[in-house]
Amino acid sequence: MLPYHAIWHRLLASRDILLVSPKRPDGDSIGSICGLSEALRSVGKEAVLYCPDPIPATFDIIPHVREVRSQKSEVRSQPFDAIVIVDAGDIAFAGVADDLPKWKAGGGALIVIDHHATNARYGDLNCVVADAASTTEVIHRMLAANRVPLTAAAAACLLFGLVTDTDGFTNPAASASAIAAAASLMGAGARIAPILRQVYRSKPIDALMLWGRAFERLRMHPVWDIATTVLLPSDFEECADGAERAEGLSNFLQAVLPARAILVLKDSGDGIVRGSLRTQRDDVDLGRLAEQFGGGGHRKAAGFGIPGRIVQDGDRWKVT
Repeated sequence: MLPYHAIWHRLLASRDILLVSPKRPDGDSIGSICGLSEALRSVGKEAVLYCPDPIPATFDIIPHVREVRSQKSEVRSQPFDAIVIVDAGDIAFAGVADDLPKWKAGGGALIVIDHHATNARYGDLNCVVADAASTTEVIHRMLAANRVPLTAAAAACLLFGLVTDTDGFTNPAASASAIAAAASLMGAGARIAPILRQVYRSKPIDALMLWGRAFERLRMHPVWDIATTVLLPSDFEECADGAERAEGLSNFLQAVLPARAILVLKDSGDGIVRGSLRTQRDDVDLGRLAEQFGGGGHRKAAGFGIPGRIVQDGDRWKVT
């Protein structure tokens, strides 16, 4: 049985609460902590919001996003009663392994809320719902199970995560339950049009140029029926906010290419090559594939990071 009630009661009994988005934040992780913060605020509870990395400007329309702290010095070193980590399959990906001992020193509970089937269940309380389209959908279910009324602000946060993780309700994660959750959130006052406009219909020239470079390097591998492309450090250097601009590329390629799977490799120059895997096939399990490289995710959407860099070898690219 899912611990919806146990988690909510623990939060209500907590005085000091920390909500954590993992490093390399996306719309789902930021929408999750902001939405949960608003829900707690509606019942008289305050929480500290933290993410190890800066928040992309695309997320500016999420309520409470400016309250998210991205510097460790902005988060107190004293223990918390409850530490909630969202949308992170393991503590390494969360990016707070070094900080967790001091945050839990007073006996605080580590609560993990996620929707990735490959989650390592590393919390004291784990709520991992693999059939949910997003972590914000999991939080929506938890609030509904505890009969917590949704404010318009909480609904807007949760809908942002649901829209972005389903790529505007166009990818395989857009299940019946995801659509039902979206309807519930819109009924509570969230609006979908501003999210779609902000995320999908406002591409700056820099982003289009970056995607153009990825399109130029597209290769189809006929033996495996996989389409691959790469982005290099020079691409990110020459494109303002390059890491953010690359978001959505693998989802777009999945939607337009008749390939068994899509692999986008991104080398931002920090010594880690990050892979983004997508498919629409039911007979492919990308989560298991990503696990072989230390990553994880879902059957149809997964990712990983490996040490190295991308170099050109004739007309091919390889990781060394």
